[in-house]
Amino acid sequence: MSRHYECPKCHHTWSVKQGGGTHHKAANALGVKSIKADADNRARKVIPKINFIKHGGIKTLRGIAAELNKQKVPTPRGGQWSAPSVQNLIRRARVLGL
Repeated sequence: MSRHYECPKCHHTWSVKQGGGTHHKAANALGVKSIKADADNRARKVIPKINFIKHGGIKTLRGIAAELNKQKVPTPRGGQWSAPSVQNLIRRARVLGL
């Protein structure tokens, strides 16, 4: 999923991954900030489900991923949960103090 932004000075549009000239860096930073905020919000929504799964006896990252897939909890990109994606979400939650 790409996000498109417009430079207020030159009205050039680009996705966050493309970047641009020096005057685009501030707008690009806003885009990155928005993506991180979305990831933080997703962690806030999914971490209670992960905690519930853990309290149910499933402790491994692979097991948690399988249960999230079974419950059809959406991933950020609409794919399947994996052990690394669960681990990344748990790390983000810890940073947020969840």
